[in-house]
Amino acid sequence: MDALAEVVSIDPVLGLRILSLANSSAFALSRRMSDVRQAVSVLGLRSIRNLALGLLVSDLAPQTPFGERLLEQSIRRGTACRLIAEHLGIKEVHEFFTAGLLLDVGLMTLARTDAKLAADLSCMASPSRSVRERVLGLTPHAELSGKMAQECFLPEATIAAIEAHHHDEPGESPLEKATWLAERVAALFDSALVERDRELLVHDGAKLGFTAEVVEDILQRTPVEVEETAQAFQRQLPPQHTVDELTENAYQHLIELNAEYEVIVKDLERALVEKAELETQLRVANELLSGLANTDELTGLPNRRALQGSVDYQLTMSERSQRPLSLVMVDVDHFKNFNDTMGHAAGDAVLRVLGALLQELVRGVDIPARYGGEEFTLLLPDTDEEGALVVSERVRARLEATVVTEDVPKPCKVTASFGVATTRGGESSESLFGRADQALYVAKEEGRNRICVAPPLPGARGESEAA
Repeated sequence: MDALAEVVSIDPVLGLRILSLANSSAFALSRRMSDVRQAVSVLGLRSIRNLALGLLVSDLAPQTPFGERLLEQSIRRGTACRLIAEHLGIKEVHEFFTAGLLLDVGLMTLARTDAKLAADLSCMASPSRSVRERVLGLTPHAELSGKMAQECFLPEATIAAIEAHHHDEPGESPLEKATWLAERVAALFDSALVERDRELLVHDGAKLGFTAEVVEDILQRTPVEVEETAQAFQRQLPPQHTVDELTENAYQHLIELNAEYEVIVKDLERALVEKAELETQLRVANELLSGLANTDELTGLPNRRALQGSVDYQLTMSERSQRPLSLVMVDVDHFKNFNDTMGHAAGDAVLRVLGALLQELVRGVDIPARYGGEEFTLLLPDTDEEGALVVSERVRARLEATVVTEDVPKPCKVTASFGVATTRGGESSESLFGRADQALYVAKEEGRNRICVAPPLPGARGESEAA
């Protein structure tokens, strides 16, 4: 002890700081010390170690607004921990002050490598810090603080209490209980919901056997003793507010927030209306695009792309039900010569007339489509060869009797050739189209304006009767 006192006496600045801190409320000595040697002798090795750790924490906090905030938060936790220790009946409270002082020292450690991030974390509500650290993949500040305590050769019980101060429930030892509750006391002074957190703190204090009056005493004494301890550290902190002042400030802040909230709500309502309108416009646009992608612009019939999907589906259904499916290929006779003679506008008029007839003369379940150029198709579910011939003849006869008058130099008539293929499943769409196209070719070769039927596939199920 004499050697330690000699070392401290060599540096008068250090000696004065130790005397100042020893006589502060942080150590709650029964009498005032005026001599460094006396202070060292009375305090003992453990207390001097705690004094040194307090000075270390003070020096770790930079002389900046951010540093002052970190120091303020550390001193507040140390002060709350010491006051809690008093109410727990602990006599050597300086151990508790030191443990509380080190609870947030992990943020000071982080500030060495990333001052901005540490500053952002220090401004967050206490319960949110650990969550934010996990989201960012950082080492939790409680773990960093525990590591600092370990490097300073503090007892295992102190290290465990520091590392567990954010746990959901208090630990078993008095030190673990004190650091756990001290964190919640200090968090109240940074809360935006003071009254709510005040009630929660009373609930948490009851877990340590404290009455509401004891919790209130700790809250009332904390800001006063934080200012005294900061002076002992020879650091200037912002004025400390009482809980009642914080409540009043929070109430005023709440009024301001409510005004801002009303503006935000109106903006949000407007944004939601705009979002709903945009979603409606987008849905309509998507439906329009889908229709354009699957519809022939000239005739309004499904196009080749849409037809292919329908054929694949109907072939599957035909094979499953063993019901017949017919495909009719329709081609306008001598269409190239008609276009060259009458003009392309007249050719488009003929295609529109044929498209309208196909829509008019088939059932609702049938699928007329424009295959390309002057070629059209009719997909006829549940229709055998005889039924397909009836439908084809109806269309052929109506077209032959129709006089085209719109968009043509003079009234005119056209005819078409038809190729029919029927299946009961078990056939690919390529094969079905191929057979219908081959029947259409035969109809043209035999003089046009007629219907030809493709022979069934060899061995196809159910086709022998039709043959």
